[in-house]
Amino acid sequence: MKRTSLLCAVLVSAVFPQLVFGADTKTRASQLTVAQIVDKNVAARGGLTAWRGVRALEMKGKLDAGGNDRSTFVVPGEQVDAKITPKRPTEQVQLPFLLDVQRGRKRRIEIEFKGQTAIQVYNGTEGWKLRPFLNRRQVENYTPDELKSASADPDLDGLLIDYAAKGSRVELAGIEKVDDRDAYNLKVTDKNGHERHVWVDA
Repeated sequence: MKRTSLLCAVLVSAVFPQLVFGADTKTRASQLTVAQIVDKNVAARGGLTAWRGVRALEMKGKLDAGGNDRSTFVVPGEQVDAKITPKRPTEQVQLPFLLDVQRGRKRRIEIEFKGQTAIQVYNGTEGWKLRPFLNRRQVENYTPDELKSASADPDLDGLLIDYAAKGSRVELAGIEKVDDRDAYNLKVTDKNGHERHVWVDA
């Protein structure tokens, strides 16, 4: 997998490739329906039949972390000596990660940093995390908010594969520039009313 910029809390929703339809973007953009955009994207990613046969995925890469010079966040109510509070690093670092995903929204991610490995696991019902580089060396359960977020994450094939069978609805929210290229902004609303956006190269 190519080097990818991710946020640990989100993952997976941004890792699937986008489709390039070809030239004459403006003409095609006005002519394609949402169903055609989705169908072309699914076909370019291997097709519906092939994706229905996928039970698990493994992804490896590097994610970007850091890269700002803001002060360390102080928890309200805690007294911290400003003289000894380190600032967050201004240099951006790339952290190796390994992500295993299985049907049923099951996922395990390992992130390496300075010889230590953070682990997050969600088995489709419960979640656990180990964060040694935050000096948290005991396994912790997911918080209720983390469980809610994990249960709402898309399955391993993303938001567009078999979206109708999953009870989702897709609408065209517009055409926007992404890295100087026209992209379809598709709004995907799942059966529980959660809205997400997918950008597909036009």
